[in-house]
Amino acid sequence: VLVVSFLTIGWRSGLVIAITIPLVLAATFAIMYELGIDLQRISLGALIIALGLLVDDAMIVVEMMERKLEEGMVKIEAASFAYTSTAFPMLSGTLITTAGFIPVGFAASTAGEYVRSLFYVVGIALVVS
Repeated sequence: VLVVSFLTIGWRSGLVIAITIPLVLAATFAIMYELGIDLQRISLGALIIALGLLVDDAMIVVEMMERKLEEGMVKIEAASFAYTSTAFPMLSGTLITTAGFIPVGFAASTAGEYVRSLFYVVGIALVVS
């Protein structure tokens, strides 16, 4: 993911995305530890799902900021505009994606108990991002 980011959007924007990934992972692992969620195959799969969405959100903000910089905006104003104009749509998308995992999280079956961490880990990682 990082190599593709560097090659497609440039080293500076790729670096921003590269920095957000470990930060979100660290926060997610800390919250998982506090909630007693073990690191297993299901939770690792959930992290992979969430990281794909995280990189997508970061790219949206970075591309919006780059566009505003090309239009001649000052860096701070471009960053502020990129965040404020994309925050609500990205939050909505994140909540809708998390809502898609609600049936998995609240399934009362044996399979539901097995994959419950999928719901929690995706939700945690997406909200942290």
